[in-house]
Amino acid sequence: MLIPKVKVDISYVDMNTEELVKDICDTIRTNIMGDGKIFIEETEGYVVRVRTGEINEAAL
Repeated sequence: MLIPKVKVDISYVDMNTEELVKDICDTIRTNIMGDGKIFIEETEGYVVRVRTGEINEAAL
């Protein structure tokens, strides 16, 4: 079974990146494999796995 995927690009100014990522994860998390990852371009190597909250190396 194929699961539909969505790509979302967000631009923001004057916000706490960690707080924004937490809010996004809390909103879109289904706790089902395939929730996706968040890649932050401004911070080198910052990746978050939405379902588990793992960060950077563990998220990959």
